[in-house]
Amino acid sequence: MKIIKINDSILHLLFPNISDMCNHLLRFQEYYESPKFQNEIFTIGQFKKWYSDFYGIFDYYDIVEGMNIPSSVLKCFIEGWFDPLTENETKIIDLFGHRSTSFYIIATAENSSSDIYDHELLHALYGTNIHYKSSIDTLFKNYTLKDLEKYLYYLGYSKKVMLDECHAYIGACSEFLLREGVKFPKELVIKIQLLKNEYLK
Repeated sequence: MKIIKINDSILHLLFPNISDMCNHLLRFQEYYESPKFQNEIFTIGQFKKWYSDFYGIFDYYDIVEGMNIPSSVLKCFIEGWFDPLTENETKIIDLFGHRSTSFYIIATAENSSSDIYDHELLHALYGTNIHYKSSIDTLFKNYTLKDLEKYLYYLGYSKKVMLDECHAYIGACSEFLLREGVKFPKELVIKIQLLKNEYLK
């Protein structure tokens, strides 16, 4: 795993493969945004059972190509709510649990699709830059996204993170949405990219 500093608030973890990324970060990620386990204490076994029952197969390690985790998520792992941690989870806490200021972790793998890094970076901007977040929130007030929201909920995102996910999928993964036949306002793609370029500076 390589640790790449994007700016003072955003860290990029680059893993050798998707499976290794998931083995380190699954519970952090799903505690943050799962429609079933958000803000809940759960074991990896419980997650695998729910996922398999919901989708009919456990292919999580094959299809989840990137992750994004605000540092606030680490708190309950540091405080022992998820005792016992796995060896890989302990590595993450040992690396980042001592930081006193807020930050954001994004993660991809060497074999992630090319648009995944941009997708996760949009999440990090939304989570760390209040001006970027305000601009996105204001922009999206003018649009209805029912088709996209329904699709993303099925993919496994909590309604509490839905706007953030909509903006990241449209801004970075529009070609994927088009291939999937998901309807979304196409003019938002360039608007989100312009905001990203403005605030990433």
